Amino acid sequence: FACPARGAAQPAALYYRPHETWTTRADWRVPLPKGEDVLAMALSSNYIVALTSANYVRIYTLFGVPFHVFRQKSWPAVTCAAWRDYVLTVGNVPVAADGRTQLLYSLHDVKRDETCQNEDILPLPPNSGSGDVGGAERQLQTVFFSDQGDPCMYDSSGTLLVLMHWRTSGQAKWVPLLDTTKLERLRDGKKEETYWPVAVAQEKFHCIILKGGERYPYFPRPLLSDFDLKIPISDDERRDEDGDEEMNDTGEARGLEQLFVLQSTLLSLAEDLVSNTRASHTQKSELAKR
Repeated sequence: FACPARGAAQPAALYYRPHETWTTRADWRVPLPKGEDVLAMALSSNYIVALTSANYVRIYTLFGVPFHVFRQKSWPAVTCAAWRDYVLTVGNVPVAADGRTQLLYSLHDVKRDETCQNEDILPLPPNSGSGDVGGAERQLQTVFFSDQGDPCMYDSSGTLLVLMHWRTSGQAKWVPLLDTTKLERLRDGKKEETYWPVAVAQEKFHCIILKGGERYPYFPRPLLSDFDLKIPISDDERRDEDGDEEMNDTGEARGLEQLFVLQSTLLSLAEDLVSNTRASHTQKSELAKR
């Protein structure tokens, strides 16, 4: 948790309470320097990261010990995410001459004190003209890590993307895993809904369905829904109602093409994981199966 400063007597602070290990580890509170507030924070199994109003990235151990502190190049800070030893930070860049803004992301290996990706552009889609959240400009909804530790992002156009080859500097690229506007449940046009992303796990997109014009999950928290990953390759394959054999063959071929691209993407992610980490026997066996 974090709280803002309240006058000169009470500075902003981070507060950590370990619920799963409450019998063996005490909670702690860390005050920030005067005039500095927390703008975003994230928790991994190894570290806590906080982006502050002074444009610092402050990283702590789970025991509250300051581990790293550095100033982010892009300002102001937008958000951050963490997974094990990795921290992803997002910040703004100056407004361009045409009035557009861009977001930059960086990926850091905290344990090795290395930067995997440095101030690369976050690829938000171009403006659509109308109908987007907050106006015509497409927006970043969230960034997070998958259950395999791969960075993911979800934007207001309803597209889920994963970052490939992110452990190699200069080689990262964002690959779409799912376009939620093309889901089969929306094909008839009778449903008006958006999706609040929660996780990418077990090769599925887990989210909360928001009906109508809702923008945020409601209370009590609804059950999670999950959708299979489906890389947008072409229009959804549709079988001819009259049973046209040629149309059916075309639809089946497109389905196989889409499956091939998806499995190739997942294979590449698995290869990067095994080749860059101390992979378990299960992970190596899964790679061989793929």
